[in-house]
Amino acid sequence: MKTSTYKIFIPVIIVAVALIALALATSSRGIAQATTQQFKVGDRVEVDTMFSQHPETSTSWRKGTVARFYDPEDRFGGLLIKMDQDGQEFRHRFVDAQWIRAAPGTDAPAAANNKTEDQAGNTKTTTDADKTGTVSCPAADDLKGTSQAAIFKRLIDARYERNGKSLDENNKNVSVSVHFDDFKVGATHPYRHMINNPDGSDGVDGGTVYAVKTTYLVCEDYPGYAPTGNKGEIQKRENENITYSCFKDATGDWICNQTGGRLGRPQRTLK
Repeated sequence: MKTSTYKIFIPVIIVAVALIALALATSSRGIAQATTQQFKVGDRVEVDTMFSQHPETSTSWRKGTVARFYDPEDRFGGLLIKMDQDGQEFRHRFVDAQWIRAAPGTDAPAAANNKTEDQAGNTKTTTDADKTGTVSCPAADDLKGTSQAAIFKRLIDARYERNGKSLDENNKNVSVSVHFDDFKVGATHPYRHMINNPDGSDGVDGGTVYAVKTTYLVCEDYPGYAPTGNKGEIQKRENENITYSCFKDATGDWICNQTGGRLGRPQRTLK
């Protein structure tokens, strides 16, 4: 009887030991994500904030200082980088190594409140938002005017907001604004009816199509909820080199169809 009992418990013990060993190995690998990083707290870095397809030619590299690690035990954890441009914290994952590099020169000092002795994220870095509570979206662009550029900007803006609020039925209380960093109206070409038209549908055969390329910021202001103490957050998305084909439909209304470009990853900041 005892022999039978031992035969039952031995496989159970072996499985338990194997699971414990696997957990320890996984934990060690996760911790190594933080301890083997090229950068440490206080280092000056540059980040491609647009996560461009070709980072070596990107114009979206921005400088900042490594403030601390977040989720250092997770392979999808990363660095919190305090950006020079606006003082906000930018999340950069360990696995996105191609979009981070050492900043050239020493044109800005490391943040004084970053403590290098605690790289696991136990030291809280004070941001401008923590100090002032004034994080907000910039004022909306003035989109008045009758020029082609003004008309096309209004059409692109209308893809995201109406009367300053989100078009999403679930986010009607979210304020939205669009800010154009670069806007170019290029050469024209005639509209042609064809299958899989690269200009999109609803154009008039032979009508004029305007090629547009633009980089713009979409900023969303999410309100807080007083009963929980949540003050809300700001979400910004930089859309880089987005292309549109703009033309009139059969009723004479303007249309701008998106034809290409890279939509940025949203960056969130607590208010």
